[in-house]
Amino acid sequence: MLLEGGMSKGHRILDEAWIAHMVMPCPIAPFYGQLLWLNRDGLAFRGASTQAYFMLGAGGHYVCVDPAIDAVMVLRWLDPLHAGTAIHKVATALAAG
Repeated sequence: MLLEGGMSKGHRILDEAWIAHMVMPCPIAPFYGQLLWLNRDGLAFRGASTQAYFMLGAGGHYVCVDPAIDAVMVLRWLDPLHAGTAIHKVATALAAG
């Protein structure tokens, strides 16, 4: 729903203004939005675009929404030490088409 601007099967589920608010950087932490980690500088999650945003959960669960490549990546039980490499490989492969 986040990738599709709040739409699901032709029905509005989330308000577009709320989604835009979620991806705006926090004034005291520009790498964080509303419940989302941002990649605005391209350094936090290399390989993902600067438009990408992430949800990180306990136990190594990652959800990456990357509008630049029209993709949502879900990674589960990922060792945080290898998260950057995994995200980079998947995002690069998807971007290559």
